[in-house]
Amino acid sequence: MLLPAYHYARADIYILISQHADGQLIAEVCENLGFRTVRGSTTRGGADAIRHMMRLSAHLAITPDGPRGPRRKTQQGLTYLAARTGLPIVPVGIAFRRPWRMSSWDRFALPKPWSLGVCVTDDPIEVPADADRELLVAYTDRVESELQRLTGIAEHWAESGQLESDRPAHERVLIGVNGRK
Repeated sequence: MLLPAYHYARADIYILISQHADGQLIAEVCENLGFRTVRGSTTRGGADAIRHMMRLSAHLAITPDGPRGPRRKTQQGLTYLAARTGLPIVPVGIAFRRPWRMSSWDRFALPKPWSLGVCVTDDPIEVPADADRELLVAYTDRVESELQRLTGIAEHWAESGQLESDRPAHERVLIGVNGRK
């Protein structure tokens, strides 16, 4: 979370962060980096958070697998919010070279000092405003698949030092944790 936060902090970005105790620390770090936060998740305060974000005229950042997982399983609130706000979903895959891994459900990666990381993006996904429940499920599956693909590309780089050569240029954005591009 810190890699994109460090490079993309802007005052018009709101980040959805859980109301759980671990979310407080993350919220404080994000706010110190220049982000604004909305607190809520699938298990606590989610409906209020969705309503609040729908009223904002800002960019939104969401970790789509929720505060308790399952790991890398996209929750439907993301596509619901995209449909109702008209904001596109920009999928991002992130990986680090030899990070420390937490023993948490999400195997949270903590980059070692001066290690390199990569953010890999692709074209935004637009969810139709009139999407019904069935279409929202289909878009949720599409977003999840794209996140898995981009994370796979990022992890391949982290393991081999090489991005796949057949990827478009916009997918080849290497950003070092120490600020080097």
